[in-house]
Amino acid sequence: MAWRYIRSDMKLVTGQIKLKKSEVRNQSSDKLIKLGREVSRTLGFKQRFLMTYRPRICPFDVLMDFVPDGSSILDIGCGNGLWLFLLSRLDRIASGIGIEVDREKIAIAESIKDERDNLEFIALKQDDDWPKGEFDCVTLIDVLHHVAPAEQRVFIGKLKKMNTKCVIIKDIDPKAKIKSFFNTLHDLVLSGQKTFYCEKEKVAQWLTEDGFKVSRTFRCDRMWYSHYVVVAEKS
Repeated sequence: MAWRYIRSDMKLVTGQIKLKKSEVRNQSSDKLIKLGREVSRTLGFKQRFLMTYRPRICPFDVLMDFVPDGSSILDIGCGNGLWLFLLSRLDRIASGIGIEVDREKIAIAESIKDERDNLEFIALKQDDDWPKGEFDCVTLIDVLHHVAPAEQRVFIGKLKKMNTKCVIIKDIDPKAKIKSFFNTLHDLVLSGQKTFYCEKEKVAQWLTEDGFKVSRTFRCDRMWYSHYVVVAEKS
């Protein structure tokens, strides 16, 4: 089953069709799984397993279509750095900075860097300012649902202060009750974290209020996970 985007209504439909090169680059999840295995080969079993197979459940290959080639990128809530490592090892970006509140995850990311990676990983407290500088793209992948509902608007509002051309937000769609429940279990079991899902329409509205032009918003499910993607540019 292949995926196709319909630009007119920004909905995702399925069909036995070929993917357009302009829509989704030829980076299959299988290829990204192999790359994740290579990146994490020096880690213990649990971290190696999670980094190897996350591309099966997270649509990194779809997100890559919206990252400009040769760009500088800031990844907020980078975890172990997998997203940045995938982009780096595929020569999709010139440089990347990942920020994360979990110092252990930052230590893991730093430990698996090599000379191919023009990447920097920074441990920040939740209330710290995000890095200054100019970025072609800022990404937030599965971050917003770990922010308390009362703080989500302020959190998204911080993007307004960023000197960036593009914002990509990927999160879990709460409208898919059963699939979002599976993600809730996933987060409880693997990280012991609660989830606070925010609908993509609300995220798009907040970005619009802050001066961004939302160009894409769509569902992109993988297995039993209900992903959505919001892409916006500075007006």
